[in-house]
Order: sequence, then C-alpha cells, then structure tokens
Amino acid sequence: MKIALASQNRRTLTAHAGKCCHFFVHDSATPGSLQTVLLSPAQSLRQWDGRGGHPLAGVDVVIGATVGQGVVEKLARLGVRALATPERDLQRVI
Repeated sequence: MKIALASQNRRTLTAHAGKCCHFFVHDSATPGSLQTVLLSPAQSLRQWDGRGGHPLAGVDVVIGATVGQGVVEKLARLGVRALATPERDLQRVI
C-alpha cells in the first residue's frame, strides 16, 4: 500500500491537503521507504482540474490533517482514497 502524507513544512502533517505541494509517499512493501513528491501550484489537488494524470495517481491513500470534499471527489476519480486525521506526527500517521 502506498500512503501519501501531506506535509508542506516537511515535518508534520498539513491541514488543507488540497493546497499542499509537498507530499511524502510511504510504500508499505518497502519498510522505511519515503519518497518525496513535489507538486507545482497548478498541480495542487485544489487547483488540479481532475482531468488527465496526476503525480499522486499511483498511491492508494492521501492523508492530511484536513481534506475538503472537492479533493476527496477528485482523488476518488483516480481510485485514491482521501483521509483526514488530527494526528500531526508523520510516523504515527503511517
């Protein structure tokens, strides 16, 4: 399972996952793995028009401290689940 964590400050989980341009992607098949995905402002989930591919298209779940309904719907079209959690520690979220 690939989990994308919204982390704009690169230290904690970010609120407003749709505005975030920095994600850490953890692949549970490879313990300890953490890939960085950087989005341009136009690729942020809030700005992305929902058409065509997206750099986060290969993940199973996107997690942020908050995730808006529009982002949930856009990700669902990619087959990606969106979750929100009050936990801010990235390792605890994983």
